[in-house]
Amino acid sequence: MKYHVAIAEIPIFKFLPIEVLNEMSRHCEIGVLESNKPLVKFGTIMPGLFLVLDGSVEVCTENFNEIITVLGPGASVGEMSLIEKEPKASASLRSGSQGAKLVKCPREIFEKYILSSELHASSFYRGLAHLLSQRLRSTNLLFSKKIEEVKGAIKEILEGQEVLKRVSDIRVSVDTLGEGIVGTLCDNLTSLEGFIKQHADIDTTDLKKCKIVIEKVMIEDVQNIERLSQKLGLVWQFLETVRRTVYHQDVDEIRGDAHPLNEKTI
Repeated sequence: MKYHVAIAEIPIFKFLPIEVLNEMSRHCEIGVLESNKPLVKFGTIMPGLFLVLDGSVEVCTENFNEIITVLGPGASVGEMSLIEKEPKASASLRSGSQGAKLVKCPREIFEKYILSSELHASSFYRGLAHLLSQRLRSTNLLFSKKIEEVKGAIKEILEGQEVLKRVSDIRVSVDTLGEGIVGTLCDNLTSLEGFIKQHADIDTTDLKKCKIVIEKVMIEDVQNIERLSQKLGLVWQFLETVRRTVYHQDVDEIRGDAHPLNEKTI
């Protein structure tokens, strides 16, 4: 029939006898989608296998928010759904900006002409193994490039902008500020206590209230400054772990607030 050439071009079918493909093609359908029209949504039942004849199909995240990859003429999608017990789509599919012309091979036709024969099923799995192998190689290359891009970006951040040194400097500034505040408050508190003792004959109610406020600041607010310093130290540790990972160096264990900054490693 007129569709058998398209069916034969699907990589996973290349080891099957041509007479089987001819018979299957009689039950396949050709459909046309206008641009950016949904084909299958993530999590819904995959009706079968689709072969792209013309245009393109975009493989997207669940709600079509992001394009994962674009399939052009000759590509197929939905292979795994043919052998899964619950053939649910693992991604959302839609036609590309120029629309798409597709051949659909229904699941029930696949089961009738391929899975019903041990020989045909073996040929199909052989084709599927070849296809998955090619896709894994392509995926590995893609991820290798992405990983190198990420590592390069991390190096640029850690080296060019000197993030580790900046975090360390900020923490030193916070510690210095805290020490200055504590020292000033202690001096003022000592002076107030001395003044109150020396002037027991006058009303020092307001001074006593001031003393209480200073004590509260020392107890609560200065502790907040200390916590901020500790959190900056934790941030520094995580950044240092990232830096060591990028440069294939030994990674120190994250030890929380108790872990001191070691500026020598910057």
